[in-house]
Amino acid sequence: MGRKEQPRRAGAKRRRLSPDERRREFVAKATEFFSEEGFGGGTRALARRLGETQSLLYRYFPSKDDLIKEVYRTVYLDSLETGWEKLLTERSWPPRDRLLEFYRAGALWWWRVELTDYIASISARYQSPISLAVIRATSSWPIT
Repeated sequence: MGRKEQPRRAGAKRRRLSPDERRREFVAKATEFFSEEGFGGGTRALARRLGETQSLLYRYFPSKDDLIKEVYRTVYLDSLETGWEKLLTERSWPPRDRLLEFYRAGALWWWRVELTDYIASISARYQSPISLAVIRATSSWPIT
């Protein structure tokens, strides 16, 4: 028999968070948790670390796969700074060069998005111990 999950103590005071803030908190803590435990780490253990119930975690993320995909999106895709608006409005370059650079950078960005989605789906499906540290490192690659 497994242990009953332990929600936070009744006497512990916490600020009430909006649903968006709570979701962001869950993703941040899940990022830390998965980087330490790998994707094999269970949602029960994650909920204990959060000081919340597992059912509350599933209210925000219907499946573990959904949570893992959100962690990847937050860690990897949200950190991409495309700079496309600046590139397109840069008047010191001829329009042809700006457009060529825009399409080249866009193709590289799209490749990253597709690669990240592929890694996330494989990692979630097979609970691969791919470290989020690797994903964090690659998210800082410049688009050149």
